[in-house]
Amino acid sequence: MVALRTRQIPADLDKVLGFQLPLLVDRLSQKLEIARDEAEKLFEDTKRFLFLAATHLDPISPTPEIDEGWHAFILFTRDYELFCQENFGFFVHHAPSAPGQKTKTLRARFVARQVFGDNLSLNWGVEASGSSDCAPESNCEAPPADCATN
Repeated sequence: MVALRTRQIPADLDKVLGFQLPLLVDRLSQKLEIARDEAEKLFEDTKRFLFLAATHLDPISPTPEIDEGWHAFILFTRDYELFCQENFGFFVHHAPSAPGQKTKTLRARFVARQVFGDNLSLNWGVEASGSSDCAPESNCEAPPADCATN
């Protein structure tokens, strides 16, 4: 198993997941034209991703689905800032990659499996043809090479 490099902060996953923002869930449901329960799951996965981003030292990138949830959350600026400060003690910035730049989406799914187990929602899925981290001929279930630590 690959060792995950973590940041020592007092983050509590139950507290992170307990944060509610019904207006955001409504916005996700309407904007993405998905059922409310799917929007709730997307917000939950967005919070899980933010937990990983805050507690792990190595950079990760969200999947396109989770990125949509993160973008929507950031628009609620006061709520997002409060969520970050109360849960992590710092603001989790969103730094988009440049066009053509390799992302760390595959690493995010790998780390999520290590932390949350194999029962991840479809929001964590990465299609081989759509990711610069994963070529069709590679084994997308194996740890990405950049997850190895010395």
